[in-house]
Amino acid sequence: VVLSDVVPASPEPADLLLLADVARMSHHPASAVAPLRRLLDRHREDPRAPLAAFTLGRVLLDDMGQAREAAESFRQTQDLDAEGPLSHDALAREVEAWSRAGDLARARERAREYIHRYPSGRRLSAVRRMAELPTTSPTAASDGTAQTE
Repeated sequence: VVLSDVVPASPEPADLLLLADVARMSHHPASAVAPLRRLLDRHREDPRAPLAAFTLGRVLLDDMGQAREAAESFRQTQDLDAEGPLSHDALAREVEAWSRAGDLARARERAREYIHRYPSGRRLSAVRRMAELPTTSPTAASDGTAQTE
């Protein structure tokens, strides 16, 4: 059975997420991209849109090696729901994606945003490392500009 044959003509967000999950779980990550993008294009206001953007970023970065496109998807996750449950990890993954894309300036810019928003974030040391920012002492400023220990 070809997945596109079982999808309704006007699929709902749940159908598109299911289609993407089936593609990912069956080791066909490239087939997950189209339904995720379709959800984001047609159902941007749906509460599942941030999850679709985050999942798209993961597929693009982890499975397909498309770091720049992944960074944009992680940024879209934050734009869709800045205070949502995925925004913290999306910002950290965006830093990672820019770093893997070789755009250290963008990685540092987004890392500084992470440090500002989440000064005690669980991914703080990884974000600093990926953006090649210095480690700071506990009493130093948390804006990414403090001196190294």
